[in-house]
Amino acid sequence: MLLVGSVACFVTMVFLFRHGIQTNLFPSYIAGGPPVEVRRYSAPWIAGSIGVFGLGGLLLIAALGTISRPPDLRTQADTSAPSATSWSAGAVHG
Repeated sequence: MLLVGSVACFVTMVFLFRHGIQTNLFPSYIAGGPPVEVRRYSAPWIAGSIGVFGLGGLLLIAALGTISRPPDLRTQADTSAPSATSWSAGAVHG
């Protein structure tokens, strides 16, 4: 599930980044010349794509960490610390 979320973040990042760049054609400044292509960059869309890229990277790291763990450690609960319900009230543990 983490890997799917990571891929979804990277796909979304591409769409956000492409939306943040707009190309406009203006008439030539010189008579008979080719039209001038001007690119405009929208900072909020590009910043959003960077944020989604970071989230996708974190999800990818978590997915790779889960995949690289041995199967017995993936589902095993941490039993090293006692839980609040395992201690009886007023009992002295030493």
